[in-house]
Amino acid sequence: MIRLHLELGTITEITIDAPHGGYVASRTDEFHEQTENLLTAHLAVMLAGRAGEEVITETVGANGDGETRGSDHELATKLAYKMETAMGFGQRRPLLYRCCTDWPLHLAIDPELAEDVNRRLEAAYEAALKMVRKQVAAIDYLYLQLLHHGTLEGTELETVLAETRKLIRK
Repeated sequence: MIRLHLELGTITEITIDAPHGGYVASRTDEFHEQTENLLTAHLAVMLAGRAGEEVITETVGANGDGETRGSDHELATKLAYKMETAMGFGQRRPLLYRCCTDWPLHLAIDPELAEDVNRRLEAAYEAALKMVRKQVAAIDYLYLQLLHHGTLEGTELETVLAETRKLIRK
């Protein structure tokens, strides 16, 4: 829903029938400069599931067993880490490249860096919460369509997304 609201790529499939929960498949139609604003929007998209749980169900479930690789939580943390250490968007040392292959260890031994990464994640999460709160009607509609269909793709997806766009509040 947040990906649709922010117009980040073309959504090609949405499902709730995946083995480890639902997902949204999308593709990027055009090259976008990797700006801090664009990457922050991607962080908000990655954290939108958690924000949706908090707003709609008023509870947040565990992120798998804590060992799940490739989760939205892990991917968001890794992107925020790279923004701080390798992409030139660091809050304290933007010109210093200090990215490590063992980035979780780097965060564990550098509390200042961990705080910067966490601050970035919290800001993106607050943005996701704000968007979810504003888009409850569109989310509810999409949710009901997914309950009915399980997976949306092709012309069925396009029809549902067109109706969802009508419910999105700018």
